[in-house]
Amino acid sequence: MKRVIKGIVIILIAFISVLIINTGVSADTGPKPFVEIKVDGNCDNLYMTLLSKFETNGPNSVNIVRDEFFSEEEKIIDKEFASYKDKDGLYYLHVFGDLEDNKFKWGYFPPSEFKILIYDSLNDNFITDDNIYETYAFGSYYTVKLNEQSFNVERSYNYTKEVLSFVIRLIVCIIIEVGIALLFRIYKQELLVILGANIVTQLALNIILSLYVYNNGAQLLFYIVYIMLEIIIVLIELFIYYWGINKVGEKYNYKPKSLLLLSLYTLSANIVSFGCGFLIYYLMK
Repeated sequence: MKRVIKGIVIILIAFISVLIINTGVSADTGPKPFVEIKVDGNCDNLYMTLLSKFETNGPNSVNIVRDEFFSEEEKIIDKEFASYKDKDGLYYLHVFGDLEDNKFKWGYFPPSEFKILIYDSLNDNFITDDNIYETYAFGSYYTVKLNEQSFNVERSYNYTKEVLSFVIRLIVCIIIEVGIALLFRIYKQELLVILGANIVTQLALNIILSLYVYNNGAQLLFYIVYIMLEIIIVLIELFIYYWGINKVGEKYNYKPKSLLLLSLYTLSANIVSFGCGFLIYYLMK
């Protein structure tokens, strides 16, 4: 038991330290909604911007030119974009990027509705499909496939990392909770109750968290939601364990488990698995 308590304390200290260091104290230091566009094709001498339906969006405006942040070459590109007249009256907000890495990201107050506009500095012409797109998640990903003087656009949100992170967290969680169960002398068929409960609760938890991140991002409020959900899971699992483990115990003539013992086990196992799960999520996000 002393080893379990010591392990819990170490995990808690590590978890709280990471949380404090990385969330910070300023409301403006957290992650912001963004639009990221990957470009397939030859991007030499190409620049990209997003045209906004509104003249002003956050700190960006059609009337605000931050020349001090532009090199002489960038000032020329900025003037070219500013000269573009959109047939639907959308606005250039003096934010653009080169496509040297085949990628463009607007990371601070991107327009919620926009057109994609590409400027070819070598041939001095613009490329657009005249379609209006919109941000659809906290991180809105698109892929542009270039076809000479035109392009096709598709959403490209990638769930691979989220799924992999979930699978790893689930495996680690089960290993931890089963391992701690053995320390509390919960054996054999009783472990099946723990295994089933964890698969169900962790699946529900990760679906909720993934939907939250998809729509809101991993801001400070995310960690608060995460903690609240874990508290709810502790209560649900305690009920399942107290009812399920003792039902199994009756069937196989195991010694009944007290509510106090199962409460200590549930709390201990969830604190340790929560800390490990949080660290895995943070490292893989």
